[in-house]
Amino acid sequence: MRKLIEYYRTGSLLRREGLLLAGALLVGVTLVPAAVYAVGNAALGRYAHGGVWSFAGDYFAGLFRLQEANWLAVLGPWVMLLIARGLVVAFRRLPRQASLNE
Repeated sequence: MRKLIEYYRTGSLLRREGLLLAGALLVGVTLVPAAVYAVGNAALGRYAHGGVWSFAGDYFAGLFRLQEANWLAVLGPWVMLLIARGLVVAFRRLPRQASLNE
């Protein structure tokens, strides 16, 4: 893990952003659909078209059919990462207030 962090920190901006995008897309393609299936199965019951493999097949078929909901699930982690980074930049630019004890 230490080598991966060092590889990330010493790389160019383009390589770092590419690694972040690749990681976010990997999460969006693997973990998000698994979470959607698990939560849906717990809250709504069995998937109507079968089990987990039917869900995965329908999910990836939706990606190839360019369905918005499927692409939102894939791109969601990257968009949330961009929003979080934007909020960090915005809060860092806020003027610092004096503490109440002074």
